[in-house]
Amino acid sequence: QTYFFESDSMLEWENMGREAAAILGNKALKIAVPHWVVYVVAGIGEILSIFQKRAPTLNLEKAKEISQEAWTCNSAKARKELGYLPSTSYRDGFRITLDWYKKEGWL
Repeated sequence: QTYFFESDSMLEWENMGREAAAILGNKALKIAVPHWVVYVVAGIGEILSIFQKRAPTLNLEKAKEISQEAWTCNSAKARKELGYLPSTSYRDGFRITLDWYKKEGWL
């Protein structure tokens, strides 16, 4: 079985950028970058990671994810079949994730 676990919040890239900036105490700067540039930078990052012995911050899989216009998921099946209810709000979960990224040196 495949299940999606989400918080029922409709999130958009621009809103996520503003939210990340607020959590990190920074200002968001929106820059339009062509997808091919994202893929080139991700590819270079993957090559360099071989020599650095650590995972790249941006890899080709992440480039593919962030180049999409939208991603959607729905937790209705998990709610119905598993009794799933989110235990963490979107904002708290995002804060936890960003804290982990900072701890790992990715931010």
